[in-house]
Amino acid sequence: MAPQLIYLIFLSLFAVLGSIAQNECQVKNCTQYGPAIRFPFSLKDRHQQHCGYPGFELRCTQNNDTVLELPFPVKASVKDSNFPFSVQFSIQEIDYKNQLIEISQVFGCFPRLLPILNLSASPFQFLDYYIINSTLFNCSKIKRDNLEYMIPVPCLSSKDYDVCRVWSDDFLYELSLQSCSKMFDVQSIPQGVFDNLSSFRLEWSRPSCGHCESNGKHCRLKNDSSILHDTECYSSKTEGNFTYIFRFTDLEREGDSIRKKIELCSNQLTFSYIFA
Repeated sequence: MAPQLIYLIFLSLFAVLGSIAQNECQVKNCTQYGPAIRFPFSLKDRHQQHCGYPGFELRCTQNNDTVLELPFPVKASVKDSNFPFSVQFSIQEIDYKNQLIEISQVFGCFPRLLPILNLSASPFQFLDYYIINSTLFNCSKIKRDNLEYMIPVPCLSSKDYDVCRVWSDDFLYELSLQSCSKMFDVQSIPQGVFDNLSSFRLEWSRPSCGHCESNGKHCRLKNDSSILHDTECYSSKTEGNFTYIFRFTDLEREGDSIRKKIELCSNQLTFSYIFA
């Protein structure tokens, strides 16, 4: 086959496949006004696995909410519970530059799991200035209108009693706790986890892509790195453009002809063809 024809075939194939590879990781949204989803996040069933960082997969609900599902391992002190519990967070906003996500809602009764979950094992941590230390009490024998300075936790309460939380820094002797029994302490948890009325933020440190965003670039996994899950910055303005390099190499002689190899390379794909 003539080298010129091979050249044209390779160029066409490379352009098509290169475009497909770029489109696999395009920015997605669950709804028009939802947060933009791109690396380190990926969208389930809409992005390929390499488009996101492990543990950063999001999904869309039937109501078009953007949801992050985090599996939390249990604490080592908890017996007969070796499996993780998954908690679903509804994401309102993603700040890629400062590596923050704003949570508008927690699905299920997250406070019920707080005593047994190992929250430090998650890639996401509660933002420092949003967190408080609380103590939870079961106040089943007092009237609701007497719960001064004590904030009910709706998902743990019922019509017969209130589970309430107080700030651990408060002077407990000033509170009406005579008919309450202490349940447990929780450390460094935002208020929004308890009431589901106020938003709170989670931050991540790895992968570290904030410096890419600060310089007007995006972040992605390195294809040729020996380091697992290593990342690199790339210019978002040139996304979809490729630099092509053609290489013709003489391999070896077979009779009166010389076998040749033609390679078409870019930063993402490489094709080769050997002919005589």
